[in-house]
Amino acid sequence: MDRSYRVLLSHLHSESPVVGLEPIQAALSHHLAHLSPLPTPLAATVVSSPLFLSQPFTHQKLQSLSTAFRHAVHFRLQILEKRAENRSTVASLFSSTIQTALAQWIIDVANGLQGGQPVVRLACLTGLLLGVEDVERAMREEKQTSLDLGRGRDMVENELVIAVAEVVDSYGVEPRSEWEKEFRPILSESQTLRLSLILASQCLPLVSRTRLEALPLPVINGMLVSTIKQAFRSGTFVSPLTQLPSSSTTGPLQIPSTVAQSVKDLTSSLPYASIALLSKLTALTLEVMLDTTRSQRMHQAMETTIAALSAFKQMAETIESDWNSSYLVGRNVDDIDSNSQEVSKQLWSTFKTFLFSTVMVSQAALSTVVYVPPHLFAPSSRPTHLALQVFETLYHLSFVVSEFGGVTADSNSFSELKRVTYLALDILCQDPKEADCFVKRICVPLGIAGGGQTKQVNLHEQVRRQKKMFALSCLEQLVPVLSLECIRDWVWEMAYPHLAESSHREIYESAHSVVLAIFASHASSCDQETEEQTKIEDGLFSNNFVTRIIPFYAHCLIENSADHKLSSTQLQLAYSALVRSSAVSGGVNTQSSAALAWYCVDTLFEAFDDLGSTVKGKQKETQNTSQDAAAHLHRLHLTLIATVSSLPLSLMLPVLDKIADILREGTARGVSQEQKEELRSALFKEILEKVGEKQAAMRWWFDNLQSLEEDAVDCERLVGDVERPEL
Repeated sequence: MDRSYRVLLSHLHSESPVVGLEPIQAALSHHLAHLSPLPTPLAATVVSSPLFLSQPFTHQKLQSLSTAFRHAVHFRLQILEKRAENRSTVASLFSSTIQTALAQWIIDVANGLQGGQPVVRLACLTGLLLGVEDVERAMREEKQTSLDLGRGRDMVENELVIAVAEVVDSYGVEPRSEWEKEFRPILSESQTLRLSLILASQCLPLVSRTRLEALPLPVINGMLVSTIKQAFRSGTFVSPLTQLPSSSTTGPLQIPSTVAQSVKDLTSSLPYASIALLSKLTALTLEVMLDTTRSQRMHQAMETTIAALSAFKQMAETIESDWNSSYLVGRNVDDIDSNSQEVSKQLWSTFKTFLFSTVMVSQAALSTVVYVPPHLFAPSSRPTHLALQVFETLYHLSFVVSEFGGVTADSNSFSELKRVTYLALDILCQDPKEADCFVKRICVPLGIAGGGQTKQVNLHEQVRRQKKMFALSCLEQLVPVLSLECIRDWVWEMAYPHLAESSHREIYESAHSVVLAIFASHASSCDQETEEQTKIEDGLFSNNFVTRIIPFYAHCLIENSADHKLSSTQLQLAYSALVRSSAVSGGVNTQSSAALAWYCVDTLFEAFDDLGSTVKGKQKETQNTSQDAAAHLHRLHLTLIATVSSLPLSLMLPVLDKIADILREGTARGVSQEQKEELRSALFKEILEKVGEKQAAMRWWFDNLQSLEEDAVDCERLVGDVERPEL
């Protein structure tokens, strides 16, 4: 035998070799790849080696063992490729291909691992499968050729599933009798289980779904969730921050060294360092369990999923409670001592890591359950239960979610967060009663006294705002399925106080979006229910409710039309939606509908008069004030134009005449030539692209074309190829 090989064997047979793990790892990879005729004896020696079997198992040893087998696959492929290059054409005809030879070598290695200690065998097989995945992917991406190791990969996956099952049976299942306890490992069972789960998280995502179904997935999922809880200390890692340090009374806040050490210990722990892999495997086990067509298995899968999501919710609740009571809440970077800022960054990194883990597991559960036939679910475990668990978890983590810009469609948050939020919303919308209950649960802690119910929760003002921002984002999407009582007593009560609070921009815009969602749903409901007045009255809204909020919101939008409040685009969209909702509020009673719609338009006319007087009155005073008033008036003029497409024909033509008067008397009304040009362009675009009564509107346009501007050539340019409608 080669001398280096004999030295390697001597080290493998010693519990305390004189050299470190790195030389042994390198030698093991080399000899596994080069050993002739078979690597089977060496593989068998490894799984029975006192060096790797010595208790307690350590992550360093097991990871070194896995890396050795992974590198061996790469080395073996290089050897086979060199042999193929040096082989003559005739010899190539009678030799195995690289693919066949590598697959046979993998089988020989796997044969040597059979019968070994489960944890050691799991480490070896993990490295073997990772190496197989490496070379197959490299062939596809770099050399644009396929390398299918077929039987070799199949055997590794089969052995891996068996090894994982043996580890779970040995370390993860409680003995059923005293007799079984005598044969159970007694050294560091919890540590061994954690190490095994980390190894499994590296390789099981590469195993086919069919083979994964043979594993006790509910048990594995429970162990994974328990390990994740250990990584985050069940959410209690924020609790040391609830006791205010004495040094905080004067000067920048200094975080005590004990807290800094606690955060450091958390972030440097092995489970925390492996949280991405553990979360990915947790998500995978849920996907495989839920992807079934048997009701008995579905019941167990749903129970396991609910338990997993409940664990995340409990951790999130603990984290939020401690953060709300901590002395860091509401502080910015300048308030913290420079020596403590790194600890603060590590803490926020931990919050975000927990959010990522939550989103990964939640998305896997929700994206799978939507494809399951409804008849497989038991009444006590429906998809809406999962959606509610996810919502409540994210609700508790809203102070972290807000750091990503929230979950609105135009936010900058990472796509997975928005995807899981809107997926949960879609599922919850399938059960309006559950949606109503969810709205009440998120409103009560915020002090919303809907229906006379109040619950005083001591929340820091910043945490309260962040929870409101998340709640309003969800309510906007749920409005179409909520009951009248829920919208009137809870949704409106949450949005109403923030309709003029532009200092908190996110909540301000979200509150207006919720109100617009109310009007949009009302308009849609009335469009679908116009045959009988009773249907309108029993629909989503009653006329009394709509009549009460429409005038208020019309004045509210006018008050929020100034600079630094609603933007011009937001104002136009909002007022147009308000007018459209007003125009259908009376249902079959068109006279009532016209009255409400005209009230909104008339409110704009009153604002024109007030601002017109301001513009004329301020011209002799300060020029800046006059310019601000003129810009404000111009935004309202554009808003009036935006309402044209939302008006019925009986109101549209008088409004068009009013717009024509504004253009004709532009100078007298304080409208500049540039503003007149923008108004004409906006009007033509509104008529051409949005108005339903196209023929009447275009006929009005041609009839008034000459009088809209002395220089009719500019107006003709706007018309382009549009032909005049026939009378």
